[in-house]
Amino acid sequence: DSGFNNLVVDQPALTNFSYTLPSVQAGTNYYWRVNVANTGGTSDWSAASFATVAPMIQVTSPAGGEAWQRGLPYFIKWTNNLAENVTIKLFKGGSLLNTIATNVANLGAYQWSINYTNAPASNYSIEILSATNAAVFGASALPFSIVDAPTFNPGSVAVLPDGSVQFGLTAPGAATATVLVSTNLSMWQVLQSVLLVNGSAVVTDNAATNFPARFYRLSVP
Repeated sequence: DSGFNNLVVDQPALTNFSYTLPSVQAGTNYYWRVNVANTGGTSDWSAASFATVAPMIQVTSPAGGEAWQRGLPYFIKWTNNLAENVTIKLFKGGSLLNTIATNVANLGAYQWSINYTNAPASNYSIEILSATNAAVFGASALPFSIVDAPTFNPGSVAVLPDGSVQFGLTAPGAATATVLVSTNLSMWQVLQSVLLVNGSAVVTDNAATNFPARFYRLSVP
């Protein structure tokens, strides 16, 4: 208590400028004070406090909804209040798929290059665990996707009778794709965001009749 009526520690005559508290209770406020003494006398108390909280790990990236491309590196990120190393695991559809890293430094970030053995899908999640206590862990709040680079379907581009342009696209593993359009390959604007069915969709550019040339590119999500 802040009045120091209930003493947990009463340690006089310390010769080091530190003290290790052997154990604490969970969810508790602690107050501590210290003074020093020498041949000149004893100082006033200097007081401070701290609160104990449960150990925690929170995955911040991927948090859910991201579309990460196979073959590229990404940073898995997390926050925590642990001192020990961590283990990083990959889940698919709620089932453990593989262990990405074991007993790695708890730096809050780990660069992961996504292997091509991970099939494109939208139901992946990351779990990060304490390397010394597997009961302390955190997981992605929502699933994320592992995808292949989006592509236009070869031979799918067609000019319709009204002059509009239609084409198909594929983005394995992604739930949505964004189509951008330009007339000069310099300035781009969003033409349409489309929902993908089994990684595919068909897009129609109704404004194509107004321009002598149109250029398209794709992104996910």
